[in-house]
Amino acid sequence: MLATAAYAGYPFYAAPAVKVVHAPVYQPAPVEKPQPFDFSYDTKDEDGNTHARQESGDGSGAVSGSYSYTDANGLFRRVSYTSDASGFKPSIETNEPGTANANPADVQVSVQEAPAIK
Repeated sequence: MLATAAYAGYPFYAAPAVKVVHAPVYQPAPVEKPQPFDFSYDTKDEDGNTHARQESGDGSGAVSGSYSYTDANGLFRRVSYTSDASGFKPSIETNEPGTANANPADVQVSVQEAPAIK
């Protein structure tokens, strides 16, 4: 659009109209409150190995449970744990050869004597 006034011999053009577009307001997804739950399984495979798991949670978000493996010879590992506002706290019980009672990385490891291999 050409205006009638000129500045030092140059034509004066009006600035184009600007359309203002507002960005949508961010709405975070609602955070669902933890629901109590409880589940477990215990199974044995064709080789005689046992696999098990149990876990439960309360309405505050705290969870506790365990999982384990026992082979046909009786070697086992069981991990029990709790997880809550103060963190994840596991405890391991095993009779696997080559392990020792220790507490690495704040994990309690309890070792028992391994069974005689059949």
